[in-house]
Amino acid sequence: MGMNRNMPRHSSILGERIPMQASPLISVVIPTYNSPDYLIQTLETVLAQTFTDFEIVIINDGSTDNTAQRLEPYLKRIRLITQSNGGIGAARNRGIDAARGKYVALLDHDDLWTPEKLQLQIAYFQKHPQCSMVMTCFAESTRPDFPINAAVATHHDGLVTRPLGRFDHRKFLVMTSGIMFERERATGIRFATERDCIEDQPFFLKMYPLGPVGVVGEAPLMIYRVHSGSYSRRPDFWFNGIKKLREMDRDGEFRNYSMDQRRDLDRFLAGISRLAATVQLQSGRHEHALELFRREKIHWLRNGHWRFLTSFPFKLIACRMRIRRQNNQARPRI
Repeated sequence: MGMNRNMPRHSSILGERIPMQASPLISVVIPTYNSPDYLIQTLETVLAQTFTDFEIVIINDGSTDNTAQRLEPYLKRIRLITQSNGGIGAARNRGIDAARGKYVALLDHDDLWTPEKLQLQIAYFQKHPQCSMVMTCFAESTRPDFPINAAVATHHDGLVTRPLGRFDHRKFLVMTSGIMFERERATGIRFATERDCIEDQPFFLKMYPLGPVGVVGEAPLMIYRVHSGSYSRRPDFWFNGIKKLREMDRDGEFRNYSMDQRRDLDRFLAGISRLAATVQLQSGRHEHALELFRREKIHWLRNGHWRFLTSFPFKLIACRMRIRRQNNQARPRI
């Protein structure tokens, strides 16, 4: 990495261990909490980048395990910020605020990059400076050879002018660990800090009107690892998330959307709420699913989800019957 050339000294202020170096071109921001095994694997993929003009900012969000000790061998190559546990949104915001690079690349502590990720991404961004964000194609960890939302998600030269129109069931064009953005362009735009919430979408939705989203090539440069601890597997993540996004909409936080962007946003929010309701059903949270049905049915109808709307009561009944059967089978027989 570029910062290793002079074996920099360190200073410590406000819970941060700071390598003394000139401002890099890119700041890589990694929030972490109680996952040192994943974190070290993730960190090694950053250190293996072919592009070297970057700093690594790790926010230790109040870990209670040995995360700090596991990072000690890397202290000459990272900036480590330690804070009380505030959640992933707050940790990302702290990292963005501390970033010194012209560009910021976000990376979750359990995802992975291929070695050429930053090199290809920064080259694309410098060729297309009008982009609000530049995204790499990505693959799930269980099938790293299978790219999701790759070439089919792009327009000419990889520019996507209406990214919300590319949302599909459980599939997003933009993933946090694959994005890069210009730090000054994102001034005042931050991640949601509510816990168990879709904390990344408020950031993305504020960035979209600032320019098209660029997609680098067709090969996956980021690996999204799906496991039991993933935030997106939690029912509350979706239930609280759509509530947060609806509140933002009612508060007029998307007022700068164009007419086409507004239509895309309405469809996007309806899709998110449909996904949230499905996750509640699958998790046996019937009351939450019913609440979403009552709150969101007009949006589903307006955006063409009428089949889902009409089938929802039957899905609810089927889920309740399945849970009842499982409970009966688990009940000890006398």
